[in-house]
Amino acid sequence: MQEQTIILVSSALGDTLAWVPVVEEYQKQKQCKIKLITWYNELFDQYPNIEFIEQTQLYQKWFSTHTEPPVLKEDLGINYLIGLNDPTDPLTKPLQQVAADILGIDFTETRPRLNFEPKEPKVEGKYICIAPHASSEQKHWDYEGWQQVIDYYNIKGYKVVYISYEEPTDLKHITDQSGQPITETMNNIYHSEAVIGLSSGVSWLAWGLEAKVVLVSTHTPIEFKCERVYDEQISPNMVIEATNRVVGDSIDDV
Repeated sequence: MQEQTIILVSSALGDTLAWVPVVEEYQKQKQCKIKLITWYNELFDQYPNIEFIEQTQLYQKWFSTHTEPPVLKEDLGINYLIGLNDPTDPLTKPLQQVAADILGIDFTETRPRLNFEPKEPKVEGKYICIAPHASSEQKHWDYEGWQQVIDYYNIKGYKVVYISYEEPTDLKHITDQSGQPITETMNNIYHSEAVIGLSSGVSWLAWGLEAKVVLVSTHTPIEFKCERVYDEQISPNMVIEATNRVVGDSIDDV
């Protein structure tokens, strides 16, 4: 059986969550042995046919001075570095389609299966999670807009739980759960009424957990199927209306 190695050298959570289901489909179609190197192997116990290998300082050091992946062994089939192998603009199509196109298989949107056991909620009562940070500044939305959304749901009786990994700056009236281990962030997402996020790893994480996701984007028109607010000029009312649609009747039952 042919052995193929795929290196996801990027530490971007969203890229990893998008790629793993596509790699599994590739493995099924090609009937090959896959070694997949990621930063988040602990999330993927439910993929027994993929051998997950930890990132090492070797790869970090290599990619600090090289743009091409290292040759790991002679029978290496595929050696992929995120961002260098796709000839088209990745903003014009879903991230999983980018992966499928690079691997040469048909695109089918597939939710990642995550290793997660829910625990008791850390936040009491009904709440909505927000994740206002992303790896790229281009993906960010106006902080004044975020504050208006927070204030609206506070008035409605919801707590608003901040779950970005970065510490919040000037946002007020939030329950701060920033910088938590990924398992705690997943638990906060699991017990929430909805997650409002950007085109970022936290939104992908919420989608993987089958949470109700409202994706606010001035930057990327396509990610995965969810309630999307996409416009060059996004108003707080647009985000609130989208969130109310996914939360449904419970918005009046707090």
